[in-house]
Amino acid sequence: MASARLRQLQLLVSVADHGTVKRAAAQLGMSQPAATQAIAELERLLEVRLFDRQVRGMRLSAAGQVVMPVARDALRALELSLEALCAVRAGASGLLRIGVVPAAALGVLEPCVAALGDRHPGLDVLVFEGMPEPLLKEFSSGGFHVLLMRRPAEMGDRFCFEPVCADELLVVAAPGHPLVTRDRVSISDLLACKWMRPPPGDRSRELFDEFFAGA
Repeated sequence: MASARLRQLQLLVSVADHGTVKRAAAQLGMSQPAATQAIAELERLLEVRLFDRQVRGMRLSAAGQVVMPVARDALRALELSLEALCAVRAGASGLLRIGVVPAAALGVLEPCVAALGDRHPGLDVLVFEGMPEPLLKEFSSGGFHVLLMRRPAEMGDRFCFEPVCADELLVVAAPGHPLVTRDRVSISDLLACKWMRPPPGDRSRELFDEFFAGA
């Protein structure tokens, strides 16, 4: 650990992403021989082969697949700390990183961020919108201070879930749909329709499937 260098970790990730030392070296502003030597030094240091050399490039070896998540997490943690440092150097009183699913971005987050900005004008707020699974993974690794989403099925003991609003499922149809003009709509009517379902993994999709399974 005392001998590994930051540039070697950057190069390790870049070669894995691009598949060749040449393109990875160009991305990092290095010469190809220097990049090849840096990878070889890291392999000697760890006493394992990190890549399988092939005719058309390089693929992570079994050992490389073990090291890669650690290298990515280390670089990500450094990136986050540098963002916070830049915000403080620019005069911000602090940095708040918020992850949010699309359903909560406008209705829940937007008025809160505006009020927060009025109360703490020096606070630098960064908002990242995405799907639940990658957001939760980033949150678990320390990438966000706050995450706005439906309660996940598995949360663990490290985090606390606080409901901020009621979640109501609605049926949405075009103005010309046959069911729009009816006073009452039965489950059988809904079952006969074609649906655009929420994406797999989304809590609203689970509720949707549970509703029709019960019917």
